[in-house]
Amino acid sequence: MLPVKHVLDPTPTTNTRYTDLVRYTDTQKQEAVQLADKHGPAEASRQTGIPRRTISSWRKPAQADTQKTTEARAAAAERITLHWGDYRSQEATSAGSAATRLRRQIVEASNAGNANLLRARTIAYGVLIDKAELLSGQATERIEVWGESEVDRELRQAMNELEQRIHG
Repeated sequence: MLPVKHVLDPTPTTNTRYTDLVRYTDTQKQEAVQLADKHGPAEASRQTGIPRRTISSWRKPAQADTQKTTEARAAAAERITLHWGDYRSQEATSAGSAATRLRRQIVEASNAGNANLLRARTIAYGVLIDKAELLSGQATERIEVWGESEVDRELRQAMNELEQRIHG
């Protein structure tokens, strides 16, 4: 027989045909349904240990009030949004780290005199910078800035060195 997770002190009974069954008290059912109404059945299941489908079956007779399900959907959407914010931040950090590594590889490609590799890595570097800025919420449009940044100077210098090596 399969083991059953006992949550909220349920009273188990044995059904020899299938598996152990768990009977929940009316208080446990009410608590699980209230959690499901507020946070959705998946969250209620996670908090109580009662299977989601069981909680959903208990809710069906009690779902006359659609306002509660609307609130549960809004709460679920908020949790998804918060999760996406964390994920977006992690991806922005990863893209920034990859861009930093790629800058070193651009210098190596320049020193090796490989124009095709230098061009490919430079383009990839630009894409990674754009993605990191987009994911971190910064503007990604091209803004003309008077003056040259340190990165621009390094790239121009690397390109000039490469051209001198290629053309002698």
